[in-house]
Amino acid sequence: MTSKNYLYYFLIVCLCMGNVGLFTACSEDKQETWSRPEVLTEIDAFIKEGILLQSWEEKGASYLLSFENEKLLEFPTDQIREIRQDANQWSTIITLTNGQEYLIPTIGKSIDKFVKEIKLNPSGYNPLAAFIRMEVPAKGCFKIKVYAKEGAKASDLEHTFDFVDNYVQDVTVLGLYENHTNRIDLTYMNKEGIERGHTTIEIQTPPLGIKRLPTHCILKMDAGKMEPGMTMIACPGESETDTSLPYMVDIDGEVRWVLDWEKSEELTHIGMQCGLHRLKNGNYVVGDFNNSQIVEVDLLGNIVHRVDIGSKGYGFHHEVYETERGTILVAANKQNAKLTNGNSRIMDHIIELNLESGGIVQEWDMATMMDTTRYGRVDQSIPGSEIYGQTASNWLHNNGVREFNGNILATARWQGVLLFTPKGELKWVIAPHNKWREEYRHNLLQPLDKNGQPITDIEVLEGRKSHPDFDWVWGVHCPVAMPNGQVLVFDNGYCRNNIARQNNDPLSYSRAVAYKIDEQNMTIQQMWSYGQERGLSCYSPATSSVQYLKQSGHILFCPSTGSYLQEGKAGGRVIEIDPKTNEVIFEMEVYPQSYIGFHRANRISLYPEGL
Repeated sequence: MTSKNYLYYFLIVCLCMGNVGLFTACSEDKQETWSRPEVLTEIDAFIKEGILLQSWEEKGASYLLSFENEKLLEFPTDQIREIRQDANQWSTIITLTNGQEYLIPTIGKSIDKFVKEIKLNPSGYNPLAAFIRMEVPAKGCFKIKVYAKEGAKASDLEHTFDFVDNYVQDVTVLGLYENHTNRIDLTYMNKEGIERGHTTIEIQTPPLGIKRLPTHCILKMDAGKMEPGMTMIACPGESETDTSLPYMVDIDGEVRWVLDWEKSEELTHIGMQCGLHRLKNGNYVVGDFNNSQIVEVDLLGNIVHRVDIGSKGYGFHHEVYETERGTILVAANKQNAKLTNGNSRIMDHIIELNLESGGIVQEWDMATMMDTTRYGRVDQSIPGSEIYGQTASNWLHNNGVREFNGNILATARWQGVLLFTPKGELKWVIAPHNKWREEYRHNLLQPLDKNGQPITDIEVLEGRKSHPDFDWVWGVHCPVAMPNGQVLVFDNGYCRNNIARQNNDPLSYSRAVAYKIDEQNMTIQQMWSYGQERGLSCYSPATSSVQYLKQSGHILFCPSTGSYLQEGKAGGRVIEIDPKTNEVIFEMEVYPQSYIGFHRANRISLYPEGL
């Protein structure tokens, strides 16, 4: 019986499952009524659950059938004309006394014949991914192992897929190397994760040939201490108007996953800004600055949902983030939003979006919470400030948004870090106390020194100088709500202490900083920081990110624009730090094709849970 005929026959058998009672025998003898053996009902249930027969033996007046679930079933010999196993087809065929054949999926030999198709880059957007189509005799699941290159520091990539009820399964393979003969182990397992059989296949990949990709240099790597996963980098391409290029690198700096949307009609010239965020369902959500849309994509870059927010009166910039409710927070521009003098204003709205329906759930206008007149240009002497510097229209520049204890946490490049309620009521602001009108004074936080005592120096309070135990944030990005209740942010240090410094000024620095906030007493205490000691090697006047790494408790510190690299070049860095000791666990330089190395970088698992 060929594999194709076997599967066809097996499907027919499956359709007949559960038809207990009288059967009509199809034999060379004349037709006669026949009673279906009761044991077949139990076998039907095992097959429906995906349980395979392991072995059988004749003992006395019965055949003893042994199954994967360690159950033994007795099949009377007087009800069987013949029983035979076909290990190549993973089946046992019982010919009943009336001539009816009954097929039981059975542990067999090689699973090579289950491999029906291997397709590299199935979406057309992820050249380091493939799928393997498997046709199996019983429900089950697969585990894959993608072997690391010889001599690599990276470990072999392994992932176990969830058990599924299908007899045809597409196994998604991620983490292939470019221009390499990738060796992949494929293991077929039962519901309990016990191996049934395995095979090894090879997938040859061509060179990526993506000119927009940065290059990387690993400076330090302690693999045994590192947070597991890969580093996802939100690369803008060759410029902000180019097609953005999210990709992941392993600990060797090898690109192992990339979404290249240049050939996508919907995502050509996508400006994703702060990049992809993984949703609870395992897909990614990404905003598109250049095309005013919010998009959900799968692991291969295929669009799952797409919402045109431009048609709803909004534009996207910087950040999208999933709420606990499954809705999406979007940092937005609102079309036709005006200042009181009639001039346009930008980057000062947040909307809550339902991805499935495309509906706007809620809108927050931060001009109703904050003071639109609180700004002051001090950076006119800095090259490029005419583009990214503060203006009356760009008075806030919201560049990050998160949920935090049921409220909304946001970073604003020109106003600091703010927390507001779902009703739009401002709770507190992390910012120097200068230039605030009286009605906002109760929202400002009192800084404490390392001993928990109030800092009363007016120059520190108003940001004119820094305290040894405390400093405010300057040009801040990337709010993170830490499990201990603290707030972690990337303090860019742009115009720190309201002093305009050139990007090559040796006194310039960026840092990661964690604050403890006591909302009852309205105090703020600096608990940890890193970066000042690195100076210009980690100074990034714009973009950049931080991340709390849950398994290790480490911090990922990622200055991304204009940091001083080796040989006088500029770009970004990805640095993993143990905050208990400030030991650098991992450090990688990112050499971009443009001035901006990336918007953000995050350590992330290659596969989501539940796939």
